[in-house]
Amino acid sequence: MLVGGMIMFLGAVVVEWITSYQYRHSTQRRSLLNFASLKIAVIVILVAVVFPIKKTDMNDDNITSYSIVALQGNRQVYIDGGLPEAHTTFQMFLNLVRDEIYRRRENNIPMPDIIVFPETVCPIPLLVFEGDIRIDDLGFSDAERYQLEDGRWFRDFVHGAETPVLFGLSTWAYVDTATPIRLNSALFVQPQYVDEPDKMLRYDKMHLVLLGEYVPLAEYLPDDFFLRTLCHEARHGTMPLAIPIGQNDNIVEAAINICFESSVAHLIRQQILTLRNAGKYPRILINLSNDGWFRNSAAIEQHLATHIFRAVENRMYYITATNGGFSAIISPYGEIRNIGRRETAEAVSGTVSVNLNETQTLTLYQIIGDWYALPFAIAVLTLTAIGWRDNRRTRRKTAGAMPSETVFAPAKDYNKG
Repeated sequence: MLVGGMIMFLGAVVVEWITSYQYRHSTQRRSLLNFASLKIAVIVILVAVVFPIKKTDMNDDNITSYSIVALQGNRQVYIDGGLPEAHTTFQMFLNLVRDEIYRRRENNIPMPDIIVFPETVCPIPLLVFEGDIRIDDLGFSDAERYQLEDGRWFRDFVHGAETPVLFGLSTWAYVDTATPIRLNSALFVQPQYVDEPDKMLRYDKMHLVLLGEYVPLAEYLPDDFFLRTLCHEARHGTMPLAIPIGQNDNIVEAAINICFESSVAHLIRQQILTLRNAGKYPRILINLSNDGWFRNSAAIEQHLATHIFRAVENRMYYITATNGGFSAIISPYGEIRNIGRRETAEAVSGTVSVNLNETQTLTLYQIIGDWYALPFAIAVLTLTAIGWRDNRRTRRKTAGAMPSETVFAPAKDYNKG
């Protein structure tokens, strides 16, 4: 309806301008202006509401359904929260997972095809070594080393859960010093590969948040400058990732994005096209978010709206797991199938249904991108310039015109009775 409302508004504005421009000096005909705009608005609403949309036929034998669990938290995030606060938040999500697995086992419900954690709620980092530094050089205790080496904690957790898990965490990349480079990451671990750390799949956030994950020109600022200390400097990722969901021959691929990358439409589009060029054909989009910074304000509804737009633009199911906001499963047509309750910690479960035999074609937006907005921008600027020019001419004519005859009303004779 938001898109329909925008189209209705633009259509009404165009009709109003054309009508007022053509019949500016005709009072009788200008009275038809509101009626013309109303007709356009009514037509647009009818098309948006009544126009039939082809949806997935759940009775189709070619449809494969996948069970999804998106975790939702209600913890707020504070800059000075510290490690104890992070562990408390993480324990809440561990309890949600264990309760969900227990419920399914007790009721003979199959395990989900994937469990999705929100963004950066795992306080245990993933260590990667890109230079000469090794874990022996970092001074960890034996217990810390056991958990951290090769992501063993995450692999052990998935082994116990017996279901694939997508974790939201920080990656610490060591290059040539003992000070790590941080990345905002999503780590996918499958139970059949818990003994093979190289089979873990990691996505690093590509579009970082200004002053939240990086500070522009930070290397040129003094070390104690307040902007320099505002956030931990993060490194952005460079490649999209598609992960497999399902078993055997019923594998569907899902592309990952993190937090407000969902608001960057051209980034999601480019990730999908890059994956397709690499032979990957995602049918699902998965988002990991942490909206605990927004204190349950209207920003969490606004963030949810961006997920709906991305689902419709790319005609894909959209899954979002969020702390401090809404976790949801959204259909390719923008319908919210499953959603968590506001300010509630829960495991949002549902299914996505995909026809694996159906040829996946590019959507109109994936083909043309954001270029469609250019003609509208040009039209708005052109109409604005024309309106400004005409108003200026009118003011000049009005200022320069002298009345040919001045008519005074006769004075009232108050002396007459």
